[in-house]
Amino acid sequence: FSSDLDGNASMFRVSFDGRDGVVKSILRQSSNVQNDKPLFSILHVGLPDRQTQLGGEGTTEVFYKGQSKIKFILPRDPCEPPRIQSVYGNGITYHSATQTWNGAVCGDNITLGVVNLLDVTNVQVMIADGDAYSSLSFLLSPQVADTAQGRLFLVQLRLPVVCNDSLLRLDVLSGSSNLSYFLSVNSSTGYSLLSVRPTFVLAHQDTNVTLELAGSYQEGLNVYLDAQVLSCSFDHSNSLRTSINCLVPAVETIASYLKTLNVKLNSLVVAQGTVDVLVDRLAISAFLSVPLNGDAINHSLPSYGGPAVLYQDSQDVLLFELSTTYKTIPRLTIMQINVSNGRSQHFVFSGKEAEVVMVGVHAIRFRLNVLLIASSMTDVVANGVYAVDLLLSNGDTLRNNESFVLLPGSKCDVSFAPAVAVPGSNFSLHLSVPSCSNCPNPIPTSFSSLSNLKVMLDVAPESCVDSPSFTGMFGSCASYAVGGSNHGWCAIDGVCQTCAVSCFTDAACGGLPSSNCGREALVDRVDQTDSFTAVSLRYPATAREGVGLVRSDSETCFFYVPKQSKPTQGNMRMMQIKRFPAVDGEMTVRVENLRQILSNEVVEIRFDTSLRLPILQLSWSPTHCDFLVRSPSVLGLSGLKNISLLLAGKYQASFLAQFPQTATPVMEVVSPSRFLQNNSVVLSLQVSSAPAMSRDHLEVFVDGQSVGVASLTQGSTTTIVTNQFSTGAARQAVVLLRSSLNQLLELVQPISIENPTQSPTIRRILPTNIPNTGGVVEVEIVDVSGSFTAASVVARALVNSRTFSVPIAPGSLIAGMKSMTMQLVVPDVSSATTSGAVELQVLVNETLSANIEVFDPQCATVAKISPSMLSMEGGTKVTVELHTTQTIRSALDLVVRLGPVSIPVARFQ
Repeated sequence: FSSDLDGNASMFRVSFDGRDGVVKSILRQSSNVQNDKPLFSILHVGLPDRQTQLGGEGTTEVFYKGQSKIKFILPRDPCEPPRIQSVYGNGITYHSATQTWNGAVCGDNITLGVVNLLDVTNVQVMIADGDAYSSLSFLLSPQVADTAQGRLFLVQLRLPVVCNDSLLRLDVLSGSSNLSYFLSVNSSTGYSLLSVRPTFVLAHQDTNVTLELAGSYQEGLNVYLDAQVLSCSFDHSNSLRTSINCLVPAVETIASYLKTLNVKLNSLVVAQGTVDVLVDRLAISAFLSVPLNGDAINHSLPSYGGPAVLYQDSQDVLLFELSTTYKTIPRLTIMQINVSNGRSQHFVFSGKEAEVVMVGVHAIRFRLNVLLIASSMTDVVANGVYAVDLLLSNGDTLRNNESFVLLPGSKCDVSFAPAVAVPGSNFSLHLSVPSCSNCPNPIPTSFSSLSNLKVMLDVAPESCVDSPSFTGMFGSCASYAVGGSNHGWCAIDGVCQTCAVSCFTDAACGGLPSSNCGREALVDRVDQTDSFTAVSLRYPATAREGVGLVRSDSETCFFYVPKQSKPTQGNMRMMQIKRFPAVDGEMTVRVENLRQILSNEVVEIRFDTSLRLPILQLSWSPTHCDFLVRSPSVLGLSGLKNISLLLAGKYQASFLAQFPQTATPVMEVVSPSRFLQNNSVVLSLQVSSAPAMSRDHLEVFVDGQSVGVASLTQGSTTTIVTNQFSTGAARQAVVLLRSSLNQLLELVQPISIENPTQSPTIRRILPTNIPNTGGVVEVEIVDVSGSFTAASVVARALVNSRTFSVPIAPGSLIAGMKSMTMQLVVPDVSSATTSGAVELQVLVNETLSANIEVFDPQCATVAKISPSMLSMEGGTKVTVELHTTQTIRSALDLVVRLGPVSIPVARFQ
């Protein structure tokens, strides 16, 4: 409500179709300086339960103290029975005459889209295949997508690998609702494509692509890119899978940015995948204005956008980047910079004026002080939008047609809605300079009055400014403004054009021609608060985008209105701009150069070309469109994943998004506690922080031998029990757990398969790193036969063909049952090596060996850095482990740099 409401919520009642909602609170927004009344208030109401099954429109009524104050109409969503709206999968289409979904393949994944489903906690899907009737388990938990047709529940399933019939009936059972549909299927080829990595190839250079197939290798398998056979190598060491590594040659002529990979067995296509062809050209970003002493690093620069705004009397500078998307950017130098405004001004200066402030893998950031350069040129005046051309050292020229706008006067921050010029629309300006009287740059109080306030749009700034060099017989242009000594004498003195701004309100000048100072907007109201002045007006229908002017008496404020629509500056491009905490499972995907979406187009954001991500919110602007989608990161998926955009079922663009693994799954072997050679055993594994998994797609291997999964129990900790298998010979073995659905990264756990009559082994040595000048290490030996004393144990160190005697520290040998612990005093080995591996030998029953590392104590060495990847957005905490004997007293003794940027030490230990 654009007025003050009573703060007592109990005074209000709101009814919907005659049923009362619950008035929860009243929020009073933004107090006014003069009368302490809000500009508007917000009434929060909880909706009542719906009592009607009808659609159409319903009446909403607001009561205050029992009296009806407002009535308005709200649409009612109809309550319809559940129905299957869509079946998603590769090549699946709907045949309306037979009411059958066609094109599925046995063994494929399919996704059901069910609308008007009230209860998803008790959903079961049954399949009727000939005489067989069985249940299908979910691959993923049901997902929710809010579409224009209503809320859609997505249930992903996998069809049987072998089908008895060509027509399947699938029943969706949920409480009292039973839904059925028919699915026409083709026989399985015996293969299914699990993954293609990477999902893109760079144009004009060769790229290696790896395809993972579910199915055993057969002679006659080949991979084609469109119609071209590729040179490939095959790895079929796993009988259940075939890994194919192919060389995709450089694509010189690009007719399509999406290429098809066909896997053929002889002449039969058994699997298909796609790769994107990326033309990763060097690009110049949009310009951004920042204060002279402001932060030049921690700003996100858009690829495309409106021009930066510079004011002639400010000290702002421009930031811009030369960038690539995937390629490593070459080291380039700007040789020459050309600046022009499309009218009469054109000036050239050296590329050295562009100061390098950041060098990254894909971008080089520059700072350019245009105002400082322009101040030394007498012919430069504030004159609209400027283009910038950059001549690079490699011979290329990059151009940004709308780099910056140079406006007269002091900085005047203006925000407005809508954010672009829409002729005839309602417009709200916010002059965001503080209006308090003790602020350094207060908003003039004259801006709060309707009587002397004018707003002009479509202004030609070179014709609507005071001449800075004018000094007449009676004074400068400023003396002709309201309050000046020459106010009212503009026409008589003949300075109406020379002092256009100061004479703007002089009635004797007869008003300036519209071509000079724009077209006047109709101002409805002005509200001035502590933080801003709000001006509500109507944009002139005849005005265009460009420079605007707010004028009141002698006060002037120029601003800039971007164009409503711009010509496309490049191919459609997607990127991930924001990821929320993984528990929320949401991310924002930005699509640049996307034309405005029509109402009859179906927008799909897909994950790895198969999983449709629910779109929670859409925000469109002339330069880009932001989609807030449900992120699949909550499913345990991590790493680089392909996100693609489809409009009305047609592929448009895609990109690789980085999904960090927030909780790393950890596998532990619970039983048996000990493995003996040539024994039949059953493995029991526990996995913590595990995603939702399907037993049918889990694989457990012991040294490459598939042992199968007997049972899967999922909860806070997931338990997996394998089939029985033989351990074989004594050795150090590896247990590997993975999922063919890519729901789980491969988990590896080493195990020891023992010989019942074991030999002694060195179990551990601590520390494993000592100075080359010597040190003490503790050694634990297990499976020792007999008893030993310090005198009967011999130890030595082997370094570069030299042998050093290693004594046992007096009193350090502790013997237990079949084990012993001792401290070995390693001598100075610096004469044999400065750093590297040293072999320790201990003689008990037999000679036992283990390696330790020595380092030069005069030189600090970096032993470990974690994590090994950083976020470009900053904020990553990095742990660096140093090996040194030098004394480091505090964090002040350390200097850490990332490129040219110093990084503070958060904690020193």
